[in-house]
Amino acid sequence: MAGSTNNCQISLPQLVLLLALLALFVFAGGAAAAEKPPRIVFKEEVHDFGTVKSGPELKHSFSFTNQGGAALQLKKVHATCSCTVARIDKMTYKKGERGRIQVAFATQGRQGRQEKSVLVESNDPQSPKVKLRIVCNIAGK
Repeated sequence: MAGSTNNCQISLPQLVLLLALLALFVFAGGAAAAEKPPRIVFKEEVHDFGTVKSGPELKHSFSFTNQGGAALQLKKVHATCSCTVARIDKMTYKKGERGRIQVAFATQGRQGRQEKSVLVESNDPQSPKVKLRIVCNIAGK
């Protein structure tokens, strides 16, 4: 065995291919880790107006922040009842950007405990659908 040598050589094309694959793995993995998905975080998801009189329109703004690493796209924002209206300023929010959803509820002709919902659909993979709720008790006449 004294005369035997172990030739473990890599040709130049094999070395270039190996380094290219290594660089692709390192850079692709780093880019994927740096690109976090959008994340919608609301300050509150329920607002209670308490006891109110029938007649006036109740209004509340639900504030949120895109705490993700990519643009947040609101796909759909809609109230579940015709007595409730939801308004937004825009549909796309950059990372770190804040927004609000303005909700108005018509109390006219209603009585007792009321709970109305607004559904928010977005491209947040963790919370693609968020249910915002307004609650009140409308006192009798």
